[in-house]
Amino acid sequence: MDWLTSAYAGIARAIGWMSGFAIIILSVVPAIDRPVTGAGQSLEHVTAFAVLGGAFAIGYRLSLTRLMLLAIFFCAVIELLQVPLPTRHARVSDFLVDSATICFAILFVFVARQIRGTRLPSTARLRK
Repeated sequence: MDWLTSAYAGIARAIGWMSGFAIIILSVVPAIDRPVTGAGQSLEHVTAFAVLGGAFAIGYRLSLTRLMLLAIFFCAVIELLQVPLPTRHARVSDFLVDSATICFAILFVFVARQIRGTRLPSTARLRK
């Protein structure tokens, strides 16, 4: 997991920011102009927010609490941006799915780091 969190942190950050901007754009465009994958709205939300949460958790070394609070705040802002739009509507269910998914992805990365850190010592620790 070290190679994933250190060597590719810049790539993860870029993916995180691009997916964040894509989510914002796709959330405010008129509903008729939004691309649809055919996979269903819930799966689209889960995929987009899992990528966002995982990428930011890999790319930035923030505390678990701080990252999750920022993620939940982002999900709330996305839904609130849709309130004044005539062709879009904010849903509590979307907020709950998005928040749960993004927090699960963040937690997954944190747990993977912990497992990796305790199971296999890095080569620097072996040399001491």
